[in-house]
Amino acid sequence: MKKPTNKEIKDIDNEELNTLADQRDDFKDMEILAASKGGQLLVSSLLKDVVSSVETLCMDYNKLTQPEFIALSAGMKEKIDIVRVLTRAEKNRKFIDSEIQEQFESILTN
Repeated sequence: MKKPTNKEIKDIDNEELNTLADQRDDFKDMEILAASKGGQLLVSSLLKDVVSSVETLCMDYNKLTQPEFIALSAGMKEKIDIVRVLTRAEKNRKFIDSEIQEQFESILTN
């Protein structure tokens, strides 16, 4: 069976399927952003910032105050999280697609 379209999903009027379809759209948007030149520049810049923070931690670990250490660590986590969202968007979309397919087929056969 082919992948159901958003219109087919909306016609069934299943809240869980509608939520999955919305998530699929979000991941598709993130996937498009990640593939764009701007998205690639963003990922590259974020990774450079993380490397810079790691270098600061490595060179100044004995001089940093606890709040400075926490701020650097939190900043790295935020940047890595954004990179993960963008670089895993395609994988996540494909997973959502398979979930939609399974639930859609299950609803049609019941």
